[in-house]
Amino acid sequence: MRKSVSVALCVLAGFAGLWHGGKSSQSVLAQGVSVAKAKWEYAVLNRTFRFVTNESPVRLRLPDKSIEAKNLRDLCQQLGQPTEEESTAVTLNLLGEQGWELVSFSETESLRDTRIASATWIFKRPK
Repeated sequence: MRKSVSVALCVLAGFAGLWHGGKSSQSVLAQGVSVAKAKWEYAVLNRTFRFVTNESPVRLRLPDKSIEAKNLRDLCQQLGQPTEEESTAVTLNLLGEQGWELVSFSETESLRDTRIASATWIFKRPK
C-alpha cells in the first residue's frame, strides 16, 4: 500500500510539472522567473532618406514624448549624448544603454520618382 501511494504522488507531481510547462512552480520561482506577465513600453524610431536633398530627418516616439531631429547626430545630442559621427550603430547603442531592446526593423525603398526611402526601428523595454 505504501508503494502505491508513493507512485501515485510521483504521478501527480509529474502532472503538476506538465501543467506548469514542464517546470514545477518552485523551480520557476527558484530561477527568478516572474510568473506574472511582463509589461512593456515601446518606442519607434523613423528615419526618412531624401536622396534629392541629401537629408535624413528622424523622429523618435517615446512613451512620454516625441523627438524630431534633422539627422541621427542631432537626435543623439537631444538625447544627451553628443557624437561627431552620423551613425545608426551609435544611435542604436545609445538607445540600448537606456534599456531599449530592438524588436523589429523594416525599410522601404525609393518609391518611383519620389526619391525617398524610410527605415523604422521598434524597441521595447520593461515598464
